[in-house]
Amino acid sequence: MAGGEMSEGVDYGQSAVLQCDGSALKGEDGSVSWEVMGVDVAILQGEEPKVSESFEGRVQLPSKEQLREGSWSVVFRNLRFSDTNLYECIWDGRKTLSTVWLQVEVPHVEHSITVNEDTMVELPCYCEHSRTPSDYLEVWWTRNGDLLPRSCTIGANREDCFLSIVPKVNDSGKYQCWYKTWRSDTASPGIPESITLTVLEKIPTDNVLNPEERTTREDWVSMTLWPLILQTEETTVFKNTLEPDERTTAENWVPWTSQTMEGTEVEGSTQPMTAH
Repeated sequence: MAGGEMSEGVDYGQSAVLQCDGSALKGEDGSVSWEVMGVDVAILQGEEPKVSESFEGRVQLPSKEQLREGSWSVVFRNLRFSDTNLYECIWDGRKTLSTVWLQVEVPHVEHSITVNEDTMVELPCYCEHSRTPSDYLEVWWTRNGDLLPRSCTIGANREDCFLSIVPKVNDSGKYQCWYKTWRSDTASPGIPESITLTVLEKIPTDNVLNPEERTTREDWVSMTLWPLILQTEETTVFKNTLEPDERTTAENWVPWTSQTMEGTEVEGSTQPMTAH
């Protein structure tokens, strides 16, 4: 794709393929390199293939076979905001074979999070650096405008910081992240600008039986379901002792239930009693 121009939008932390087709130059002597703003990213041909120190560990070079075939695309991994730029695949130091505008974008982040009390939650904060590298990064969090004593964990890219908490109900609120990339900088809001955290109160489970536990009659008697079970037993006794062709009314139901509760035998030769 001689002279081709491409644009690639990729989420922070993901990978992108920078495409370069040199098949028309296959077998010719000359150097091949990827550059950004005049600085080498990787050298593919003309000397020992290598990745520049500032990109080491994040750029994957083509295989030897791919290089011979003129497939000079590279894979750019673990992208940072500061990687946003124009990248060029250059033949013999003078001819641009392809250009790729790489735009590193903020990944999707939930602006409202609801969790149960005592459940671990991580609140993300992304810090967009300028293209000028800086080893300095200061990050802090606030809740409802008040500075939090907790510190967050700064990632290896030094462009993200996650706040990990095991919250209580009173930890609910509006969380905001702030950062500086130079000591003299004015504090900038992180991305997202805020996250609303809602913490739900834990529901006591002392009186809830495990579905896998076997329950006894004593278990049920001790619970508020006893009246319901008792009524079920009365109904079962009544239905099992009446003849199928006997019609039951409200008048004969109540005395029979009463006598059943007093211990009337309903098994064996005892005949059902019907009040008239």
